[in-house]
Amino acid sequence: MMFILLIAFRFSWIQHFAAGGFYLVSAMLFLLAAYIGLRIDVQQKTTVLIGLYCLAPLVILDKSWRINTAVLASYLVYTMLAFLLKEHQAALDDSLNSACFAISGIFVGEYMRFIRLDNIELKRRAQLKMKTDFLTGLFNRRKLYEVIQNEKKAGTRKINAVMMLDIDHFKRYNDCYGHPAGDICLQKIGVLLKEYEKDERAETFRYGGEEFVVLMDIMDVNEMHDIAEMLRRKVWELEIAFPQYREGRLTLSIGFAVRGEEGKDTPEQLIAKADKALYGAKSGGRNRVCCYSAQSELSTQR
Repeated sequence: MMFILLIAFRFSWIQHFAAGGFYLVSAMLFLLAAYIGLRIDVQQKTTVLIGLYCLAPLVILDKSWRINTAVLASYLVYTMLAFLLKEHQAALDDSLNSACFAISGIFVGEYMRFIRLDNIELKRRAQLKMKTDFLTGLFNRRKLYEVIQNEKKAGTRKINAVMMLDIDHFKRYNDCYGHPAGDICLQKIGVLLKEYEKDERAETFRYGGEEFVVLMDIMDVNEMHDIAEMLRRKVWELEIAFPQYREGRLTLSIGFAVRGEEGKDTPEQLIAKADKALYGAKSGGRNRVCCYSAQSELSTQR
């Protein structure tokens, strides 16, 4: 039975029920131990068999109340049956010894779960740090490619639009005011973009330098244009002074591309098209939104 379960749990869809499988196996082992101790040889102590089951909290990583309830319930059931079916002394020995196992399992199990959960949290934070841009708090380029690869493997179509953003004349801004001032600008724009993460249809990334990417599950060109234009305006309304630039403040150029009705574009192709649209926005005068259009190659609108 254990060998069959070991093979079965190698399938990813079964792994979602790992906790339930553990409780099922534990219940079977408990029933086996109880049967041996209560029916086959009632004169013998079954402390080891029941005791090992009571150490279950050391093995499984689940909610404490579920594990502890299962252990205590099985202990009480076995104790009652032992006093009904076994000699008094043997039942008393089983009850006392199993109680020691159960109490030890619960308390030591709690401690071990805290340690294991702490280790899992540390690993999660380390992985998140590797995939997050420390300055803006957005996902980085590495995470962007991971999201794209995961979509390809899953065969889903959630990346239906890509928006690329570039801070206008950011190098000149850094030269004039220094990199600390430039970092503050990036952080402010990062805060604006993180607002979009509240929308389940959007994921935001720092692509590199002063460029950002937003992946969206939207197939309507007009809706995408409205979103991009709203973002451009929000950056304008930040009123980050930049007298050396004709607009007098820091601005944003945005290019976006939407998957066509045929849906043949890959995420990489959408990024390439959004990049072309961004180039069109910058060459068209900056501080504007540009949509990639297959018919006219580029459609620009401020």
